[in-house]
Amino acid sequence: MPYSIKLSMQSTADQTSLPVALQWRMDRLNRTRKALFDELARYEHEALNRVPAPGQWSAIQVIHHLLLAEEQSLGYLRKKLSQPSVIPRTSLLSRWRTFLLWFYLATPLKFKAPASVGDEVLPESSSLLEVEERWQLLRQNMTTFLGSLPADLLLKEVYKHPFAGRLPLTSMLDFFYWHFVRHYQQIMRTLAA
Repeated sequence: MPYSIKLSMQSTADQTSLPVALQWRMDRLNRTRKALFDELARYEHEALNRVPAPGQWSAIQVIHHLLLAEEQSLGYLRKKLSQPSVIPRTSLLSRWRTFLLWFYLATPLKFKAPASVGDEVLPESSSLLEVEERWQLLRQNMTTFLGSLPADLLLKEVYKHPFAGRLPLTSMLDFFYWHFVRHYQQIMRTLAA
């Protein structure tokens, strides 16, 4: 990777207790988010909001895209888990879908984002502090929500990715990380342009 994120290994856990399989993933997500904002703090508002070319996103718009994907995923989980229904157990098929999702995000090919997290909903301009605070609050809410779930849901396909389909919670958090890594590269290229 041409760009790397400097991470401290300090835990970012809050007071909510999560199963280990979720906790280390949330810690990784919070460390990478913090490292991104630490790095972006040295850029001016104009640089962060500059669109490099027509049809492309500014660095702030990319961050909003990541944030919206996580917000909508949490919203989906809250809705899905508020209505008791039959949720399938994790299977070999869900592991295969997780692998395909990782492969999809690891390719250099561009894919059009779903409309709910794409061009139409991204702000033209935003402050770094505003988006950082919003994302931090989202992560706190997500940690609290995940910590409130029964342990047996770790073995079920409770999350539905728009392309990959039904996945377990661990794969949802892995998706957030892979999605972040993919777009981190885009953010750095945009700021270098």
